Amino acid sequence: MIAAALATRALTEKWRSAAGTLAAVLGITWLAIEIYGSIDLSIYDSLPEPVLALVGFPRGASAQVLAFNEGVGMVGGLAVSGVAIALGADIVAGGEGRRTLQYVLAQPISRLTTVLTSAAVHLTLVAAMSAGIWAGSQLLALGYDVDTSELHLGALCVTLGVSAALHGAAAFAVGAITGRKGLAAGAGSALLMLGWLGSGLLPLTSGYAKYADWLPYHWFAGQKTLMRGLDQGTLAQLIIVMAALFAVGIVSFPLRDLRSVATAPLGERLRAVRLHVAPRSVAGAAIGRGFTMILVVSMLLAVSAVMMGPMFDSMKSELGSFQNSLPDDLLAIFGIEDLLSPGGFLWTEVMSVYAPLAIIALAAAQAVGLAKEERAGRVGFLLSTGVSRARVLRGALLAILVGCGLLAMLTFVGLLVADTWGGLGLPVVRLAGACMHLFGYGLCVGAISLAVAAATGSAAAAGWGAAGVGFLGHFTYSLLQLDPATAVLAKLSPTYYYAAARPLESGADWGHVGVLLALASAALTVAFRRFDRRDLRV
Repeated sequence: MIAAALATRALTEKWRSAAGTLAAVLGITWLAIEIYGSIDLSIYDSLPEPVLALVGFPRGASAQVLAFNEGVGMVGGLAVSGVAIALGADIVAGGEGRRTLQYVLAQPISRLTTVLTSAAVHLTLVAAMSAGIWAGSQLLALGYDVDTSELHLGALCVTLGVSAALHGAAAFAVGAITGRKGLAAGAGSALLMLGWLGSGLLPLTSGYAKYADWLPYHWFAGQKTLMRGLDQGTLAQLIIVMAALFAVGIVSFPLRDLRSVATAPLGERLRAVRLHVAPRSVAGAAIGRGFTMILVVSMLLAVSAVMMGPMFDSMKSELGSFQNSLPDDLLAIFGIEDLLSPGGFLWTEVMSVYAPLAIIALAAAQAVGLAKEERAGRVGFLLSTGVSRARVLRGALLAILVGCGLLAMLTFVGLLVADTWGGLGLPVVRLAGACMHLFGYGLCVGAISLAVAAATGSAAAAGWGAAGVGFLGHFTYSLLQLDPATAVLAKLSPTYYYAAARPLESGADWGHVGVLLALASAALTVAFRRFDRRDLRV
């Protein structure tokens, strides 16, 4: 009975994340069908077979096939894996950090039953998302009269779900072993991001292509399941690794002590409260709360940028033959910049996806942290000591500024080292301009997330608000700009003002940076007004 109640509560708390992801993936797929339906696909007739195999697009296939390949295969694979990682990190380690897990274990339920129930909830939610994507895709195919006989949507969704569960299992295992949610989420995210980068980059080089087979995400993305059907060997490989990771977490959790919160006498805790409200300590606490994450993410992005410098020269011949075999329209569809130019290569490999993801994560973490502090009662207690609401919000804003600024600065250093090491010859002003675009974009998304947190007090709403602006903004911008009839609508996305000017190739567009800062200012105005006028959540 207790296990059933625990599973029901977890599903009740987590279903909104799964439903939101499902809606986003199907929305992107629908938009892709609409946009690709207006594109002349005769450009594919002249492409060689290896290139067609690389992009997963068979000769003579319809635009709808390409739409499902991008909407379900690419966007769905990343989105469901990302949610699976968040669930895997939170379902054990998150409960331990919130001390709800300790309360559960005080009841007549064993640790083994608890961790098995958590794993079952995780698998149930991932399976539900995969099944929902399959059902929604079938409805879209029916509505647009798509001939699904050439598609293997069922096989794709099965492989997608198992791949997502594998990445979530990695986070689950780390969280069960350490009890640290941040470490668990970071491990799962690193596995996913390295797999995505390696799956797209390593097969382009003959000397390194074999190493892609070591990446779990490549087992999913590299099979082109939508057109080729289910590869039973690859599916078995995914299932075995997923089961092994879950087993590690399930076996490890009952064998360790739970993390405890250090206690102190009442007098020391009261003196600590007075220290926390000293000048500048509110902002300092907000910065300190996420400084490790800020530093680690910034360093990882800088290191990845440095690696791209010498890699460009070693891959130049492969990149040239790859790009020359593709028409410009197809490059635009997949969001590929001019890979033959140093600026285009660095933007594609560093600044187009990874840098925005990193800065969104840092900015949103502060807004989510503010909402969590409110829910835990610490904001209310702080306000009772005479600290104003505006000061609390300014502390979170300053933390966002520091995080975005440090990431942009270290990214600039990484790009500068890559340029020097690889002899790319990019002007320093362009490198700085691209990082200013990144800073403005991060501040814009962070301000929107902070406004959501200030208006609702919900950590989930703040996190999903940032993810929605970044994720949906990126893909709607990429798709809308393909059709001249909808290109003007791409300007509604913040991603347009970050990426459209191609600052690494053409220099910074300060008008676009100004738009991002103006959007951030508007969101902050809403944040301060709403936070000052509403009741705190308890």
